[in-house]
Amino acid sequence: MMVKKRNLTVFEKLILVVGLFVVVAGMFFLQKLLSLSGGEFTSTVLIGVAIWLILIFVLILSAIAENGREELSTIISENSQEIKLLRDISREHLSEVKLLRQTMDQVVKKR
Repeated sequence: MMVKKRNLTVFEKLILVVGLFVVVAGMFFLQKLLSLSGGEFTSTVLIGVAIWLILIFVLILSAIAENGREELSTIISENSQEIKLLRDISREHLSEVKLLRQTMDQVVKKR
C-alpha cells in the first residue's frame, strides 16, 4: 500500500508560526517579569507562567483537533467509497439470487 504524502494546511502553518511566537515571546516576557520582581518567584511570575503554559496547551489542542478533523475527513471519504462498493456487491448478489430462483422455477415446472 502506498502512503500518500500529506501537505500542510494554511491553518497548520499558522498554528506553527503562532506557537513559535508564543514560546519565544513568553520566554522573554517571563524573563522580564522575573527581573522586575528582583529575581524572586512571586505570585505575579507564577500567574505569568500559568497563563503562558495554558496558552501553549491551547495551541497544542488546536493542532490536535485540526489533525483529527483531517483524519476524520479521510476516513469518511474512504468509508463512502467502501459503501458504494458494498452496494454494487449487494446488487450483484440480488441479481444472482433472482436468476437462481428463475432457474429453479423452470426446473420445478419441468418436473
